[in-house]
Amino acid sequence: HNVAKTESSPVSYLERVVESFTTSGYIITRNCAKALLDRWKESVELLQQEEKETGKKTHKYMLDVYWTKILEDYKAFCFKTRIGYQRASYSDLQMKYTDYKA
Repeated sequence: HNVAKTESSPVSYLERVVESFTTSGYIITRNCAKALLDRWKESVELLQQEEKETGKKTHKYMLDVYWTKILEDYKAFCFKTRIGYQRASYSDLQMKYTDYKA
């Protein structure tokens, strides 16, 4: 996970996610899942609209950034210790080879 800010949680091996820039490795509630799906749909629309108008996609509408707004209203948790990594590969969102472990 690429978590920018966390808070402690009642569970010793979990942290509450306050701000994050990736969408992998979180535990969320069923209610949060619906809000997350709605946010992602909105993100896709905004990215498509922005690309149509400007020819570019800005980072603020990319899924892994745009979703973090819901963390103000819903609790999401991540493991304190990483249990997996995104493999290095080409990012369609960033339009370049990306290695988050580097």
